[in-house]
Amino acid sequence: MRSYLKQPLIDCVTEVEISYQDFLKLQEARHALKEAYSLEEKYDIVISNFLDFETAVITHALNSSLRYIRTYDEFSEVITKFNTKLINFLAAASLFIEQLPFELKDKIRVEYDNCFEYRFMQALRNHSVHSHLSVVLKPQKVKPCEHIGGHSETAIQLIIKKSALKQNKKFKAQIINEMPEEVNLIQFTRRYVESISQLNEDNRGLQSDLIKSSRELIESKHSLYSDYYRLHKSSDLSAYHCDDNNEISEVYLSLKWDDVRENLVKKNFALKNLSKKYVSNRNIS
Repeated sequence: MRSYLKQPLIDCVTEVEISYQDFLKLQEARHALKEAYSLEEKYDIVISNFLDFETAVITHALNSSLRYIRTYDEFSEVITKFNTKLINFLAAASLFIEQLPFELKDKIRVEYDNCFEYRFMQALRNHSVHSHLSVVLKPQKVKPCEHIGGHSETAIQLIIKKSALKQNKKFKAQIINEMPEEVNLIQFTRRYVESISQLNEDNRGLQSDLIKSSRELIESKHSLYSDYYRLHKSSDLSAYHCDDNNEISEVYLSLKWDDVRENLVKKNFALKNLSKKYVSNRNIS
């Protein structure tokens, strides 16, 4: 029974012996980094789908200021687009929340208890699996900009009516009782993203020490291997364990995907007060 480091190449015979305990620690480190990447990737998918939804809103607002929707087919196409974007976002958000570690269950409960938008969007996700979303597109609002002479702003509203959700007998009665007659989906989605972003920050804080020590352990084995043979550091390195039956287990020690995770962390910063912000293409010169 032996454990060792080696580049995972067919013709590589250069090995460095390590202990079995080191091999087990490398297994744990690799698993920790893999799980951390998986959650960062899922959070990135949530934000990407949120951007798709918001982009569709902005695009339709612009189209509405230039063209009329003239037929039922055109109107149906618009509603279907919004339904698709919203369902994709809700599915991505649900997948992210479900993968959060058990240690964050209290944080999740806090968001659920303190934020009606969070509770509503969770219930809407379950509703979308079994029933039609019933999104209503209200006529666009053209608002004069009194502080900019002669200018106006065009905005659209996406709503879901309480009366439509009541038709689904499985929709949570508590949510129905809490909600207003109409829910502003754009505003609720933004507030939901704020909560998800906070949970992502909580997870990063929870996992930071483990991720740091896991990466440092793997980096140390890269240094050990390259220093032992006076080689340039290579991203391709594996730890192997050969048991008494000559069965070989491998732990791949490349950090390329963890580099991707670190870049996702830098790209996806905490989103605070998102529900109080909006994007405009107003000419402010």
